[in-house]
Amino acid sequence: MRVSLAGFWAHHYGPDEYNISIKDNLEIPADITGAEKDALKELADYIEAKHTEEETQYEIFEMAKRREIKPAKLFKTAYTLLLGKPRGPKLGPFVLALDTEFVTRRLRLEA
Repeated sequence: MRVSLAGFWAHHYGPDEYNISIKDNLEIPADITGAEKDALKELADYIEAKHTEEETQYEIFEMAKRREIKPAKLFKTAYTLLLGKPRGPKLGPFVLALDTEFVTRRLRLEA
């Protein structure tokens, strides 16, 4: 009973950083650029290759730099695709904790 009540409180009254839910439907941000799409596809390939959390986090920054995208913009786009909001938990570990097929399809803008 306590766990249920704590979950209710956290969901309704807790800080946004603890209220994480994956979007069911793909909604592509209107301001997404071609460079961001390319970086997200590269990230999907990178995730499939099974790297560590630290490597993945570092590589996200590198993918943005290679395409002259501000890392914050790439992170915001990825969070928007996955969570429907501009911020979330540390992206590298987060995407690796989710179902690989779901994440890669979402980052490739397929579902």
